Amino acid sequence: MKCVHRMRRRGSMAAMASCRSSTLATHFPDDMMKLTLRRESARVTSVFLIAVAVTVTGAWGLGILYGAFATPKAADSALIIETYRRLLRPEPGERFVFITLAFTLPLLCLAGATRLRALQDSAVGRLEPLRKIAAWVTAILFLGTFWNFEFSKWLTTDIRTAYWQTGLLLACFLLGVLWYRTVGLRQRTANTSTYSAIAFSLFFVACFFQMAAWRVAGINAVFESGTWSVHFDAVIYPLSQVVGGKTLLADLPSQYGLFPEMMAPLFKVGRLSVKSFTLACAAMQLLSMTALWWVLHRTVLDRALRIVGSLALVMLTFESAMFLIGIPERYFQYWPVRFFWPAISVVAFYRYSRTLTDSSVVLFAVVAAVGALWNADSGSMIILAFLAFLGFKLTGAYLHRADTSALRVRLWKAAAIHVLTVVLTAGLFIGFLYFKAAGPLHLSWLYEYQITFYKLGFTMLPMPVLPTPWMAVMGVYLMGVIVGISAIVRGKASWRQDIIFYLSLLGVGLFLYYQGRSHILNLITVAWPAVLVGAMLADQTIRLVRAGAEDASALAMPAAALGILAFCAWPLVWNFPALVRDAVILAETRHTPVSEVVDDELHFIREHAKPGESCAILSVRQGIYYAETRLVSPLSGPGYVETVLQSDQDRLLQQLKETSPGCVFFGIGPSTIAPVGPLAAALKGYTVKATNRLGTLEFLVPPAAK
Repeated sequence: MKCVHRMRRRGSMAAMASCRSSTLATHFPDDMMKLTLRRESARVTSVFLIAVAVTVTGAWGLGILYGAFATPKAADSALIIETYRRLLRPEPGERFVFITLAFTLPLLCLAGATRLRALQDSAVGRLEPLRKIAAWVTAILFLGTFWNFEFSKWLTTDIRTAYWQTGLLLACFLLGVLWYRTVGLRQRTANTSTYSAIAFSLFFVACFFQMAAWRVAGINAVFESGTWSVHFDAVIYPLSQVVGGKTLLADLPSQYGLFPEMMAPLFKVGRLSVKSFTLACAAMQLLSMTALWWVLHRTVLDRALRIVGSLALVMLTFESAMFLIGIPERYFQYWPVRFFWPAISVVAFYRYSRTLTDSSVVLFAVVAAVGALWNADSGSMIILAFLAFLGFKLTGAYLHRADTSALRVRLWKAAAIHVLTVVLTAGLFIGFLYFKAAGPLHLSWLYEYQITFYKLGFTMLPMPVLPTPWMAVMGVYLMGVIVGISAIVRGKASWRQDIIFYLSLLGVGLFLYYQGRSHILNLITVAWPAVLVGAMLADQTIRLVRAGAEDASALAMPAAALGILAFCAWPLVWNFPALVRDAVILAETRHTPVSEVVDDELHFIREHAKPGESCAILSVRQGIYYAETRLVSPLSGPGYVETVLQSDQDRLLQQLKETSPGCVFFGIGPSTIAPVGPLAAALKGYTVKATNRLGTLEFLVPPAAK
């Protein structure tokens, strides 16, 4: 008390407050720690609400500024083949607003967190009465974005049919409130071997039947549908050509990355087919999903969040939402091509956050580099998210008043190791392609398609402005960024907060996929990091309440998180018997062709060509047929489905005229590919040697081969 009397005589209120805090901390350290945590929570909530307000007003203001001063260039539709020109819908204004906010908002959050950190505790204490209201308002806002959302045909038709799901969402939230008010807070430990075994068994069984019901299939499951003729064909065509001896970037591009070069050795040892490819993808699916479950299991202590969160993760990944409404879409372009390495990076970052060693940085950088080479769209976000993480950590180290020289050195060293390892790994792989290729590499093929499509607005859709779940997903990422930045400013970031921060940065990067084509199905595709971040944030709040650092009003947000996750997991649980039934049916009918056309065309190709032969297949499902018959295309350039640029189509027609392939399978009727007229003109002089039984495919030979 002498300290307080001495400060009173000096008349310094700030010094008195500091002295009083130190005196209380001496006698009541636990109470002071709880008070500090409570005030830090008030800071985070304040920054989040301010950031939401800035985002709304900023988006409105930036949109007005762009419309007033910007003069966007007209899209050059001549770059795209005629078939797709009607799909050009450029969104330069939306892109400008989103990218501007994505880059500036974290910096504004850093400034806000730093400013609030500088305020006296008494000033922050005035915010505490608002915490109860803010927690409930925030929870209601998150729930409100799901108000008109349905796991039904609405996903594809935008017509609501299951109004009862709004009641289900509300019921899940109320059950979450009841759970944490009664049973949930009594749990103290979650890492028992029995519980872990049960939790993983539930997750594994869900993943297994997710794969067995429709994702693992053979050639007999292929039928005349865009899911096979377009989506699947675009993935397997470049792989079939690399397995046949070609080299990416030299002989052909790959719109979805260089993954065929990395997968090809596996299928050169075995045999490439629809079945072997889907089995390999299933193995990658199980590995990546298990990696995410393991991190969730390690970071989240609350049992309900663990189980419900893991089931929601299964529901929101690998097109489960589509399959459960009767659409057997597989979309291997994302699941697992774009998904695998970002998921593995979460485990690599977990190791880094726990060890902070140079070797863990190298491991993460290798994962990031391989991921970027595998698929640049998602892999590059791993690189950028880690660099952004290190950048914010460095900024916090320089802003902190204490001596952080050792921390700065470690962070600069980690950044240097990360960049050098990424550059070295990428350089070695490109060097391998140079050595493997018969000619020069077209490095522009690495990014040409993505840049062209993004600039032209190919198949773009505008982001909804009314409350929809994309706002909740971005809200989760925003909260995660603020939690990470606040911990950095405080100088006491834990490994859990680092993981939340990294996942939020990664989620924002992957969200660009939705911003480019804002369909609700694409939002589901990029929402998986939000499941992890939301569960981790909710668990962090629950632990604060259990420790007495937060009162029961703070449970509104964990209840909302548990309610939304349960709402997302419910369709999977409810339809699980259907998954088992479909898995059994798929296994029992695996030897029966679904499509007579596909079966007839495949037998026809095998009848007139031998494995390893060079033949041009100019028909739908060409990639599937190349994989199943082990033929190789004599033409360079992309496959039919990936031929979107006019320059690629012109090159194809020119090659047909100049090289005159000795073996051509030409689709007719329902198997025709565009442009029919120019293709027929390029094959002028060819003779129809045979036609398949159903009249959908012709075998052509050049004049010299008659």
